Amino acid sequence: MEKIKIELKWAIYFSLMVLAWMSLEKMVGLHDKHIDYHLYLTNLFAIPAIAALVMGILTTAIAMIFLRSKTNKG
Repeated sequence: MEKIKIELKWAIYFSLMVLAWMSLEKMVGLHDKHIDYHLYLTNLFAIPAIAALVMGILTTAIAMIFLRSKTNKG
């Protein structure tokens, strides 16, 4: 159950990050006025997206190691 909570937490964080990025793109005008820059600037989103996914995976892995060691002890 703990693993599911951690995964849901990171899924919500990632979803909110994507919504914030899309809103920023819309406000800056990358979907209409500056569409020619959209291709390049959208690739910048890969940096925080990959970082968030790696942190989520590491958090889940650490939690699973901790839970296994906890159940093995007693």
